[in-house]
Amino acid sequence: MLSLFTPLLLVLAILPRSLPAETVTVRLTAKPLVPRCLDGVEIKDGARHWQLTPGEHTLTVTTNNQPRSGIPPADPGVAVIRFSLEAAHHYEVELRAPSGAYSLRVWKKGEWTPVVRDAGTDHIVSGEVAWTDGSCK
Repeated sequence: MLSLFTPLLLVLAILPRSLPAETVTVRLTAKPLVPRCLDGVEIKDGARHWQLTPGEHTLTVTTNNQPRSGIPPADPGVAVIRFSLEAAHHYEVELRAPSGAYSLRVWKKGEWTPVVRDAGTDHIVSGEVAWTDGSCK
């Protein structure tokens, strides 16, 4: 009876074992950026860094406007970016905006851009920004 199981055991022994996929670190480094969704799933815990698999991803963010005294508030909008990750790299999500936005602490929709930058090569790996209603579609 043991001989019936021997071929099955041999096949199982030579099949590649399921190893965990390699992950890539992505950090949200810009303090004003507020993450909303990652790959279409709502971010509920306020996370600012993730371990993601290499490949294509999407991130939905907004900004936390905190206008200085006497500065009118503005609609920051909600931006979605697509980006591609490579194994063995580290990435940072940064905020690009006019210099006045930083001193006023007001980011207006369409005037700021989140970008994903490869921290090792200093290349931007994200595409153009799409403005959305804020849902995690």
